[in-house]
Parts: sequence; C-alpha cells; structure tokens
Amino acid sequence: MRTTESKFLTATLTGIVITIIAGAILFPVVYVAVDSLFELYIFTDPPPNVWVKDVLLILIAYIWLFVAAAAGGWACAGISKHDEYSHALFLAVLWTVTVSLLYLYSASEEPFGMLILVIIVGIAGYFIGTALRMRRKRKARQAIK
Repeated sequence: MRTTESKFLTATLTGIVITIIAGAILFPVVYVAVDSLFELYIFTDPPPNVWVKDVLLILIAYIWLFVAAAAGGWACAGISKHDEYSHALFLAVLWTVTVSLLYLYSASEEPFGMLILVIIVGIAGYFIGTALRMRRKRKARQAIK
C-alpha cells in the first residue's frame, strides 16, 4: 500500500518532468516565432512599428511558460489522489525558487519586473492546470454516480 508521502513525491516529480517535457515540445514553435519576428537593428534606425514584433515575442515567451506550467499542474493533479492544491503550491514554490536563482545568477540585466511576471505566469499556470484537472476529475466522478 502506498503512503501519502510517496504519492506526494510521485505527483510532484511528475509535475516537474511534464513541465520540462511540455516546454521542450513547444520549443520549436517558440523558435520559429523568434526566427520570424526577431530583428536586430544595431547600425540603422528601426522601423516605426518594430515594437509590435517585440511585444509579440514577449507574449509568445510568456504563453510558452504558462502552457508548460499548466501541463505540469495538470499531470501533478492527475497523479495525486487528494490535496491537489498542496501539490500545486509545492510546484509553485519550486518554480519561484528556481526562477529567482536563475535570475540572481544570470549575467543578464533584465528588469526586476520581468522576474515577478515570470514567477506569476508560472504560478498561475500550475494552479490553472490543477484546477482544470480537478474539474475533469469531478465530472468523471459525477458521471460514474
């Protein structure tokens, strides 16, 4: 018989692995978007509407992170039998610590607001993925009754 602790570890590790796999699966889409939208103007003046492409690139990056985190929350809630939101909370804490450490030890000079936004997007992804899976579980239980 499995204990609650082993189910917690299994669900959490599954959520982490699925987040990484979903991000890797979606990476070619992000690469194509960056390849087609990214333009670098060093020695010339940029055209007047180049900011639209920059906004699209940033939006695609945030959607990529959100979908990967939602997939991890979905998988984690599917494995766990109960306390799905505590699993999502643990994944969110891991996400926050990992992103913060990457931000602190990276050589880039990104604004602090970007860090906060990436953390919020990841946390929202985990909790929305968990909520969607719990809704599906609830509907399946009602259909059985």
